Amino acid sequence: MKSFLETVQNYDYVKFTLFLEEVFFKSDRLVRQYLYLELKHGSSKLVEHFLHRFSEEEMNRFRSEMVKQKELERDEFWKGEERMLEIIKNMPTLVKEALATNKQNMENLLQNREMLKSLEPYYYSDQTLGKLKPPAFKEIPERGEIIDLPEPSTAVIQQENIYKLISERTTLRDFKTDELSLEELSWLLWATQGVRKYIPEEKKIFRTVPSGGDRHPFETYLAVNRITGLNPGLYRFLSREHRLLFLKAEPDLVEILTDIGRGQPYVGNCAVCFIWSAIPQRTEWRYANQAKKNILIEAGHVGQNLYLATEAAGCGTCGIAAYDQKKVDELLELDGVDEFVIYLAPVGR
Repeated sequence: MKSFLETVQNYDYVKFTLFLEEVFFKSDRLVRQYLYLELKHGSSKLVEHFLHRFSEEEMNRFRSEMVKQKELERDEFWKGEERMLEIIKNMPTLVKEALATNKQNMENLLQNREMLKSLEPYYYSDQTLGKLKPPAFKEIPERGEIIDLPEPSTAVIQQENIYKLISERTTLRDFKTDELSLEELSWLLWATQGVRKYIPEEKKIFRTVPSGGDRHPFETYLAVNRITGLNPGLYRFLSREHRLLFLKAEPDLVEILTDIGRGQPYVGNCAVCFIWSAIPQRTEWRYANQAKKNILIEAGHVGQNLYLATEAAGCGTCGIAAYDQKKVDELLELDGVDEFVIYLAPVGR
C-alpha cells in the first residue's frame, strides 16, 4: 500500500495532475479512498494540489469524515485500489494523450483569439435580408406549474452605497446551509434579467442589463436547493411575467451539480445555482457572425449584475465557466445547438 502511495507521491506535477484528473472526475468514492490513504500515512499532496478547489473549512470537514470512517468496506476498498493501480499502469498512455491534446489546444487557442476580434461585417444578416425577428421569449408550456414571485423590492438590500458595493465585491465559494428567501431570489432575478419594458409589436425588450440591439439572447434557469417556499428542483425564470416555471424535481441535485461543475463542491451545495443559456439566433438575426462576440460580452454583463446584486443583499456568488457542457444541457433538456448553457453561478449566504 505504501509503495503505491510512494509511486504517486513521486510523480512530477504533470503526471500527478493526470492521475488526479482520472480519479477526481470519475468517482467520488475513489477520491475519498485516495484521501483516506494520504491521511492514514500522513501525506497531504492531494490537499496541497487542490487548495484552490477546496476551502480550508471544506478540507477540515473532509478530514473529519475520513477520521470517523475508521475502516472502509474491504471489498469496496480493494476495488478502488485496483482502479487506481490501473490508472498508474496506464500513465504512459495518459501522458502521450495529454501531449497530443495540448498541441490541439494550442491550435484551438489561436482560433479562439480570432473569434474574440471584431472583423466580419454583418451586412448580410437575417435582418438585412428582411427575415422576421425570432421570438423574444421562449414559449410557456400549457401544462406546467407557475409560481408567482414577489415584486422586486429594496427591502432585501443591505448595502446601497455603489462605491462600497464595487470595492467590497468578492467571489464567494463557502456557503452556509441557510435558506434564501423568495424575496431575495426575486431581487436577484430582476437584477440579472428583469424586464423593464417590452414592446410586443417590435419584439423589443429593455432589461436591467445591456444587450447589443436589444437582442438579449439569454434564458435563466435555476437549480434550487434551499429557497424558502420553493421545492428543490429545476425552474425556468419567466422574465416577462416575473414568475417561475417549475420544470422537474431532481433527488440527487447536489451531486449532479457538483459533477457538472467538474468536482467543484460549491456548485452543488449552494442555495440556488443560476444557469444561463444562450439562444444564439436572437443575436444572429441582426449581427450574423458578429453575434458570438456580443453574446460572450453580454454574459459578462449578466454575471456582474449578479455579483453586485448578491453583495447588496448580503449573500454572494461565483461565476463558473468550467463545467460539463453536455451534462448540463442534458439536465435542462436543451438541444445544444439552438439553445445551450453558457454560464453558471452558484449563490448562497
